[in-house]
Amino acid sequence: MTCRYLPSANSPKLGTRNQGIGGLMPVLSSRTSVTRAKRRAIGMRASETVLFESEIETLDAIKERLGLSSRSDVIRLLIAKVDPNTLTPDDTAVLALSAA
Repeated sequence: MTCRYLPSANSPKLGTRNQGIGGLMPVLSSRTSVTRAKRRAIGMRASETVLFESEIETLDAIKERLGLSSRSDVIRLLIAKVDPNTLTPDDTAVLALSAA
């Protein structure tokens, strides 16, 4: 993601005692903003996922093998391939194994 840091109206002027990045606001590039707006328009939302390194390596391997553009595409593919009605509470035991 491309960010530029521009001073906000309340940020200290450079050259004062309060130098540094305090009060500076990240401004997304216009291209990023347009991309996000297009995704929102078709119902896509962002989500943070916390994974073990080995799980990320698995996502990356699948991404590379299938020529996908992102880990998100891999996750979307995996969700599409699974019938959510077949998942049971017993299936959660696999989460303990994924750390191994």
